[in-house]
Amino acid sequence: VRLPKQLKQPLFDLPALDISDIAGAWPEQTVHIGKISATAAVLQMQRDSRGNLALLNALAQPGRNSGNGKTANTAATSAAETTTPAKTWQLTLDQLALTDWAIHWRDASTQPAMKATLDKINISTGPLLWPAPKPLPLQISAQLQKGQIAIDGEVDIQQPAVSLNLNSSALPLTLVQPYLAQQLAIELKQGTAGSELQLKWDPKAGVRLTGNAGVQQLSILNRNDHARLLAAQRLQVNGLDLQLERNQLRINNIDTDGLFGQVLISPDRQLNLAQLAIAPKAGTAAPVASATKPMSIRIDTVKIRRSAMLFGDQSMTPGFATGIEKLEGRVTGLDSRDVASAKVDLKGVVSPSGEVSIRGQM
Repeated sequence: VRLPKQLKQPLFDLPALDISDIAGAWPEQTVHIGKISATAAVLQMQRDSRGNLALLNALAQPGRNSGNGKTANTAATSAAETTTPAKTWQLTLDQLALTDWAIHWRDASTQPAMKATLDKINISTGPLLWPAPKPLPLQISAQLQKGQIAIDGEVDIQQPAVSLNLNSSALPLTLVQPYLAQQLAIELKQGTAGSELQLKWDPKAGVRLTGNAGVQQLSILNRNDHARLLAAQRLQVNGLDLQLERNQLRINNIDTDGLFGQVLISPDRQLNLAQLAIAPKAGTAAPVASATKPMSIRIDTVKIRRSAMLFGDQSMTPGFATGIEKLEGRVTGLDSRDVASAKVDLKGVVSPSGEVSIRGQM
């Protein structure tokens, strides 16, 4: 399948689709399929410099409507309303297996263009009954560079409802750098992510995501001076509970190991962290203020182990700078609804033999 303006590479390439063990019965109105399999399919997804998806642009092309189309449709609808409902056909599919698929993504709206490939995609489900009297099992696995993704669970078509386990490891965070570069003057130099999450959805409760997630070997540079801004050997989020229907995020604790942060105050008393935001380009429309209530966020505890901080203040004369090592302790009670409630208790070492204690509220 090709798009008119993308003749070099097909939008979708499917070498073969195999349907085996087909059996139908009349007047029972039943159809049985043993297996549907498709191997080595490739999907090319592209976004242009204005942020438009080529596929959606093609689908949005206006079609040709016949002059009597509305009349024919109305007549068909009236006929359907007066006809006795026909007996429902029953379909049974033992297994659907999509093996070794790949999705190539290219986004020209970023500079440089963001490119990523999700490959070795395997999807398996079955048995499938239609109408669906019970949930449908689903298994998905894929690879993103050296990262692994595994999804398994159930999809209830009749209810409807979704219950899935989302597990991942070694996902490369550097892939999102082109998007970060549009908003912040930082360079995500290194880092991988993993998760053990559970996703549940139904129309009443909405989306709920629970579980644990973490980042390893994180390194972020300040693009203004190419200095190391933030780093962490490990940053683990435990007890995550995101409920979109309630617009709230709860985290039991964030455990950091080998954390490093650079906090500098310039001569005009500007914090280096506040200077990272990139101003929108001239002529760019200002974002419209959202009427949506801000998400409620609570983090019970942030644990800090074997960490370090570089602090400098150039707003005074002479300027002051010091490194704090062996920084350990915790921050408790971070809550967006009560911003003055967080308590800080940290201890560290200032070379060569000094000690520092940071206690108070934030």
